Amino acid sequence: TGSISIGNSHVAMSVDHLIVNGVSTRIQTANGSIFIDSTIAAHGNLLVSAGGSNSDLTLLSAIDGDPGVNLTLNSGHLTTINADVKARGTGTITIGAVPTISIGSGFTVSTQDHSISLTADGMSLSGMVNAGAGTVTIKQATTGTAINLGTPSVLGSLGLSTSDLNDITAGRLIIGDANSGPITVVTDIAPVGVSTLHLNSGSSVTATAGGIAVQNLAVTAIGNVTFTSGTSAVLNLGVASNGSVSFTQL
Repeated sequence: TGSISIGNSHVAMSVDHLIVNGVSTRIQTANGSIFIDSTIAAHGNLLVSAGGSNSDLTLLSAIDGDPGVNLTLNSGHLTTINADVKARGTGTITIGAVPTISIGSGFTVSTQDHSISLTADGMSLSGMVNAGAGTVTIKQATTGTAINLGTPSVLGSLGLSTSDLNDITAGRLIIGDANSGPITVVTDIAPVGVSTLHLNSGSSVTATAGGIAVQNLAVTAIGNVTFTSGTSAVLNLGVASNGSVSFTQL
């Protein structure tokens, strides 16, 4: 196990190629941003963490994990991925931020049929998120944050535009968890790379202004589940709710 731990300072890494050996390696700050412009070959589990509420993590060069290696990238502020991040074999990827995760156009975060988790109060997925037949989980960082589908993120809500959703490949896409605020479908969405979509809210799930077209849809909510836009097209539906349930489709 190895670590690079920094106190109240920023870290900039810029070499041609960085090899990370050992079972587990941490590159982290207590309160400072991390800027990586070095290709990383991870031969053991890798954690890159920029601590502090104003600390950013910026990745400009690829990270490539050996089979079975788990990759974790997070920050207390903005996490910007402008490079490919790849986990192989049974390896997983976890990315976190508080306000925003951004994956730049032309770049891919990928696993080989294993999980990818994205946690932030805002997302900008111009690049690709590809878990193959595995699971992609997207949820808020702050309890109670509303989630809007079919529109970009704005201050106070986690939004996933139609383009964001179409950039995701997964056997199962889970959006939200028991701590999420209300989930609202604001326009018709059809995540083409997803077999099963699971919406999970600690509040309500509403699709009155737009519907969902997907092969399998699961909805879990503490409050009401209302799908009345008439534009949904679902082959298999499962709903678990403590409130009322209304569902109409094409």
